[in-house]
Amino acid sequence: RELLSIPTGRGETQAVTFTPDGRELVHGASGALHWHELEQGAEVASLDLADDGVVRLAYSPDGARLAVASTYLPL
Repeated sequence: RELLSIPTGRGETQAVTFTPDGRELVHGASGALHWHELEQGAEVASLDLADDGVVRLAYSPDGARLAVASTYLPL
């Protein structure tokens, strides 16, 4: 049974992580990061990125920093 459906925005989700407190989910999709609170599933923030290639997301244990790995390689 589906408990919550979160829209992915403009394209497919490439990476997902939860905040350390478990209250929000962050996903990278088609050149942007999206934060959703999990109680209702509402998007609470988004951030456009320089490219479409988000491959990994990870929060620091205290939740103060989000590391984003991408395929972006400027020349």
